[in-house]
Amino acid sequence: MGIVFITHHLEEIGALADRVTVLRDGRSVAHVAADTPEDELVRLMVGRSIDEQYPRERPAPGEPLLRVRGLTRHGRFRDVDLVVHAGEVVGLAGLVGAGRTEVARSVFGADPYDDGEVEVLGRALPGGDVNAAMRAGLGLVPEDRKGQGLVLDASVEENLGLVTLGPTSRAGFVDRSGQRASARRIAGELGVRMSGIDQHVRTLSGGNQQKVVIGKWLLADSRVLILDEPTRGVDAGAKVEIYRLVNELTASGHAVLMISSDLPEVLGMSDRVLVMAQGRITGELAAEDATQDAVMSLALAAAPEPTRNRTEWRAPMATDTDKSGGAWPAVRRFLLENGALTALALLVVVMSLLSDDFLTAQNLLNVGVQAAVIAVLAFGVTFVIIAGGIDLSVGSVAALSATVLAFLATVEGVPVWLALPLAAATGTAAGLVNGALIAYGKLPPFIATLAMLSVGRGLSLVISEGSPIALPDSVAALGGSIGGWLPVPVLIMVVMGLITAVILRRTFTGRAMYAIGGNEEAARLSGIRVKRQKLGIYALSGLFAAVAGVILASRLASAQPQAAQGYELDAIAAVVIGGASLAGGVGTAFGTLIGALILAVLRNGLNLLSVSAFWQQVVIGVVIALAVLFDTLRRRSGSAGGGTGAGGGTGAGASVSRGRRGIQLVIAAAATAVVVGALSFLVPNSSSDGPRVGMSVSTLNNPFFIQMRDGAQAEADEAGVNLVVTDAQDDASQQADQIQNFISTGVDAMVINPVDSDAAGPPVVGANNADIPVIAADRGVTDAEVATLVASDNVEGDAWRPGPWPRHSVRRAGSWSSRGPRAPPPAVSAAPVSRRGSRSTRTSRSWPNSPPTSTAPRGST
Repeated sequence: MGIVFITHHLEEIGALADRVTVLRDGRSVAHVAADTPEDELVRLMVGRSIDEQYPRERPAPGEPLLRVRGLTRHGRFRDVDLVVHAGEVVGLAGLVGAGRTEVARSVFGADPYDDGEVEVLGRALPGGDVNAAMRAGLGLVPEDRKGQGLVLDASVEENLGLVTLGPTSRAGFVDRSGQRASARRIAGELGVRMSGIDQHVRTLSGGNQQKVVIGKWLLADSRVLILDEPTRGVDAGAKVEIYRLVNELTASGHAVLMISSDLPEVLGMSDRVLVMAQGRITGELAAEDATQDAVMSLALAAAPEPTRNRTEWRAPMATDTDKSGGAWPAVRRFLLENGALTALALLVVVMSLLSDDFLTAQNLLNVGVQAAVIAVLAFGVTFVIIAGGIDLSVGSVAALSATVLAFLATVEGVPVWLALPLAAATGTAAGLVNGALIAYGKLPPFIATLAMLSVGRGLSLVISEGSPIALPDSVAALGGSIGGWLPVPVLIMVVMGLITAVILRRTFTGRAMYAIGGNEEAARLSGIRVKRQKLGIYALSGLFAAVAGVILASRLASAQPQAAQGYELDAIAAVVIGGASLAGGVGTAFGTLIGALILAVLRNGLNLLSVSAFWQQVVIGVVIALAVLFDTLRRRSGSAGGGTGAGGGTGAGASVSRGRRGIQLVIAAAATAVVVGALSFLVPNSSSDGPRVGMSVSTLNNPFFIQMRDGAQAEADEAGVNLVVTDAQDDASQQADQIQNFISTGVDAMVINPVDSDAAGPPVVGANNADIPVIAADRGVTDAEVATLVASDNVEGDAWRPGPWPRHSVRRAGSWSSRGPRAPPPAVSAAPVSRRGSRSTRTSRSWPNSPPTSTAPRGST
């Protein structure tokens, strides 16, 4: 067996190898024996002799830029004093646990301290304030570049601009052209090897990643740069380039505080060396006096007898060889961000093949209307998921905001122009509470938003007294259309989508979302106020939920306190299906829109195919599960390796890329096969001969309505009528969608058992406009024409008694529907009737100019 061994650890070569091939800049430069001296190997690798490995130039030190006095953090370090002058490199050496990194983080404000003082240019800094340290001119390159320095799923441009994101923004909007120009300039000066500034940082080599971390602080023009393990995990050539950067910084009057576990590096690059042991500085050495023996003597002066597992003078970590190259990163990114669009196109093709009614203009508009509420909710949830959170409360917040609007405008008589902003403020306030609990109360997002889900739903029930509240006509008009063909909900959905896209791509807040979700610690250490941003992110989610609630209520002409139940799960599903990652840091407004349309197309198409509501849930659940599985595999493949390097597109990296691409294609094919197979299996074999009648039942979880369906089906079979029965599942919005679908398929008649009389009004008006006769079953329809009202003839109960007319609402468990105080009470046209099942006693009724009431034998329709 032959072994190819790749390493940056030169001491391993002589012990393990027989022959050595040296690569530089992607090319083979030499083939030598394994016993070649390390000095020669270094010369071959970096193109210069080892004498130039630490090319430290020592300008005369200038004024003190950083001064630390008596810095103490109990249990970590104590009485730390140090000074760093302009043009100077001060090395900080010590063993593991000596407290070097802890001191650096406290000086920068990343961690608090208990006593002492930090001054920059003679000005004292407040402790624990990263932003104050940055404003004073401090910068920190952390020891863990992936965990604390970079947002790996963001581009080179976005990472380089992270520190200067706030200062270069105007009125909250990012200067993207200026940021791109600065990123190109600094990347060129640092020699970052990449396919372009849009390449994801995850796919760069370790040395190039470190250059990006340093580069973002160079763009900020930090006067004092703290370098914690600046060359850990980078190759010999990249080390020399980093040393050159240090020389350029000090030559231009900057100061550097360098922490390193590589003792020769500390000795070769430092003008002075401070040695720490057990949390305090034990000595200071000038460059000419600093030797390994002298440093180790001070490092052990106050330390216990060292053991092998305590020494920090260890071999450097393995270099990150995660690379990407060629045009594949751009192609891969396009495929990942637009995979949902491909799935939507496939789904449309499948549905159009299975149903002749799907591609009609009327039905496509129905799809847009039916997607609007979920899409707007999902846009708000997109902000939260990109930032690495979750919001389970959006459905309840939507219902609460709509209830507040209806209560204020209809019951309290508040002008609509004032009630609408108050409803929006209600949603925003709910989001602020979520954000405060999560950012400042330290509650997990799942727990905080789950609590708000319950609170929001409870408040909407309290305000409405458990009954729907009618909306003013001016608000209900938002559920209509412009010019008789352009639905207003679709227009609102598009506008909210554009706003979402602008926020995400053009504003400081949007860029902060990606940074926080991609790497919260790196965002914090780059000056982003994470807590404040989370507060705003959840407030945005609440605001978007309020807008969705108004859209939903306007479609139903009433605010339903129980509306939007389960919509939060659909919203999250739309975001994930659209390509966002539940881990955070990834997502787009366009992808979320496509995800919402996929769910709407699925539901619309399955309704057209007469697939039962229960099977619809199964199919949609499978699609959601596949989307989450795809996201999981994508993240695993991304963390395992990001493709090929900038210098080549072949080899193991290309194989990994091809493997990932194969996984994506397999998943896409599996999803399509599942949908097509499920639809083919579930489509009923109904004949198209004879008249078609659509029947929407409020729920099939009640024996009474099951009996109603069975009786109607029996009569339809006997009369040769093609009857299509749908289950609204006690959801007025879902029933409105079903009625719209009946209209688009051109049924000859409809039988509607309303979930709510007010909510059924607007879609039934659509049927009236299409000249489709509508029969109301067991409950009337408000503000719409019905051919007749059918009710049972169970009159023995005599349970109904005339009483006061409700002041504002529809009783879902009672007999009446109202448009508010303006509507007169109905005239009772028959004896009180009751019906079997769990619902309360009700009576048939007759509105002014209403059609006649019909009765049927008990147990039939």
